[in-house]
Amino acid sequence: MRAFIYTRVSSEEQVSNLSLDVQERTCREYCARNGWAVEAVYREEGESAKTADRTALRKMMSALRAHPGRVDYLVVYDTSRFARDVYVHSSLKQLLMKSGVRLRAATQPLDDTAAGRAIEGVFAVFNQLDNELRAEKIEAGMKETVARGRWPWKAPIGYRNDRSPEGRKIVVPDEQARLVRKAFESVAAGEAPAKVLRQVTALGLATKKGRAIRLQEFRPILRNPFYRGVVRSNHWGIETEGQHEALVDHTTWSQVQIQLSGRPAAPGMLKRTKEHPEFPLRGFVRCSACGKPLTASLSRGHTGQRYAYYRCWNKECGAVQIRSERLEEIFGELLRRVQLAPGMVRLVEAALLTLWEELRGGSAQETAAVKRRISELEQRKKRLVKAYIYDQAIDRATYDDELAGLEEALTFTSLELRDAAVEDFDMEASLGFARAVMTRTYQLWEAADPDQKRRLQKLIFPEGVSFDGEAHEEALGTPVTALIFSALGSEMTGKEGLVAPTGASSNIGTHSALSTFARLEKFLRRLDSFRRREVAA
Repeated sequence: MRAFIYTRVSSEEQVSNLSLDVQERTCREYCARNGWAVEAVYREEGESAKTADRTALRKMMSALRAHPGRVDYLVVYDTSRFARDVYVHSSLKQLLMKSGVRLRAATQPLDDTAAGRAIEGVFAVFNQLDNELRAEKIEAGMKETVARGRWPWKAPIGYRNDRSPEGRKIVVPDEQARLVRKAFESVAAGEAPAKVLRQVTALGLATKKGRAIRLQEFRPILRNPFYRGVVRSNHWGIETEGQHEALVDHTTWSQVQIQLSGRPAAPGMLKRTKEHPEFPLRGFVRCSACGKPLTASLSRGHTGQRYAYYRCWNKECGAVQIRSERLEEIFGELLRRVQLAPGMVRLVEAALLTLWEELRGGSAQETAAVKRRISELEQRKKRLVKAYIYDQAIDRATYDDELAGLEEALTFTSLELRDAAVEDFDMEASLGFARAVMTRTYQLWEAADPDQKRRLQKLIFPEGVSFDGEAHEEALGTPVTALIFSALGSEMTGKEGLVAPTGASSNIGTHSALSTFARLEKFLRRLDSFRRREVAA
């Protein structure tokens, strides 16, 4: 009897701690106890078992198909190394059976009896359950870690991952920190980023893998708030003071951002942010005359008192200069106009649920290409059968070889189709969260902190708004709103002014409402893209 050994780890940390060697040694000992000769070992380094799209796995399956009867067993450390998804496990198991290969686990009692097959099915189910529970715990833990100002991911350039004396994962400056600091200081002094990049590259600044940093990679480094001591996660909507050492101070950081934006540094603009009021509409509202985003700053009046203003920074325009509280009041009136009455929201929800059912029914264009490939493979399989059985145009060996290849391709393509399928999206629950945003838009914005205000206004008006410089209610015009506000198309016409009652309330938190609304809007953009493709077709 002969066997293949398949070992797998899903992270670089597991690769480095010799987990692959431990798996291989255990599998070899298992084969030796059973008197099986090991023909080959396939090592999967850093790839997930939730999918069948794995380099070593595909190579091993091709070898089994190309040489039928070469081996009798595939040995893994345990079934979780083979697959962490029930569907993937059963699909791959069928391929093995067609090649005459039986699956065995060195640390689990698998055999060809009814009990053995049942145990294997139980292991497959628990592997998937364990993987999903672990993913939920990891995400919750990482979210809490970020909220506390720690960085759970790979350290950016200029830092390295380390551990504190207590064993906690931390991020500390490395040998490239001085070059990153020099880059910030040079750009803050007015030097062009491209020139600075050439200078620090010559001094040794490089990526973690030793490759030269490209200019399109250098600019995001200069905009990364991590270097001024801030931990930010756009995915979770978290921004907080980090527990790591900052490489640049706030003044240098502010100067760099001004240089990157192309705006001249105005006197007094580089003081610490905590000394200035927040300007949530800065960079979001555009001057309707020149199209440039408005900036904001404090201006000193005749009495010496300082007042906050939004203004157009374009010296050739200057069409906008307005007190911050007045512009924010006008923006608040715009939010009141776009928010919907509860009755209108129910119409929107009904329309979206209908669209969702259409998408779940198989109208998603993302799966069309995979389905076409499956159809082509099935047609090839039919032609192959016809050529062998009816036309007798090929011999048995050719037929068996071609059939095995087609069945393998069909299995993997079917798994691709499953990966491309629409995610399990709880539309009704998401609409419940989004209802708070649609019916209480102004109240949410008014009560939100500055970061939440910026998130909310970007969600409601994805293309921003334009201001004509006049202090009246219609000064912001009629900007493009989120897809969800226009989901009913013509049915919405003339009803945009329906406003929720002043006393409307909700116990849904602002952060949860915004996060769910953003996910729902992302889904709607995807759905809109599908529908546009269908119309074009």
